[in-house]
Amino acid sequence: MYAETFKVQGWMETQAKWLRWAMQSLTARKLEDVRYNLQKFWESLSDAKGRAAKPQDWGDIMTLDAQSQWTLGNLYQNDQADMLKQLNNFMLARNVGVAMTGPILMSTAAKYFAAGTTEIRSKIENLGASASAAFKAQSNLASQAEAEYRKAGIQDNQARSTGQVASYAVTGAPLETKNNLRQASTIAKPPEIPNPFSLDFLGFPLWAWIAGAAGIALLVATGPTVVMASNAYRKATA
Repeated sequence: MYAETFKVQGWMETQAKWLRWAMQSLTARKLEDVRYNLQKFWESLSDAKGRAAKPQDWGDIMTLDAQSQWTLGNLYQNDQADMLKQLNNFMLARNVGVAMTGPILMSTAAKYFAAGTTEIRSKIENLGASASAAFKAQSNLASQAEAEYRKAGIQDNQARSTGQVASYAVTGAPLETKNNLRQASTIAKPPEIPNPFSLDFLGFPLWAWIAGAAGIALLVATGPTVVMASNAYRKATA
């Protein structure tokens, strides 16, 4: 059943099953399940390599392995997305935490969050490099699988289409990493605190409203003094 979906021989059903489950877990974005199923696939693939006796066998093995590398590369890219989410949560904590930190500890807090940001960006870069390596491995394995199928005279196989998918993935992976790092830079920017004196309210600068309010407050505060001074003047001239 599973072997048929990959167009490989029936004796590789176990390997095909683990690979299909890994792909399905990737679609459902159950990343820990992807890791588990891939590991089980590679373990079972070792057994298949020990049984391989003819070019078709190796063509099937390499085709499955190539598609496992595609799954692995996509897993790394999903991990990159999770790193962006982690960075976003980290920055939210920074924006709240640093704002509430006393002046003495503010410098230490800022350094802590800066170090955390650098670490997450480094992980995104490393995951991108791993994704690129996986897609390149996919391409190489697909090419080898094609060669084995040609030796066996097998025309109906997935090696060529797997290689085509790999070519797109190899090109796209660095661009994906570059985009993720650009998003990381945007997320990591310090919050902008607007200058209250540059804001407008009802068409007037906020500083004018503040000045006006201060003037009114001054008049209210000094009002009794003016009245008292006026009464004192009248008493003196009476």
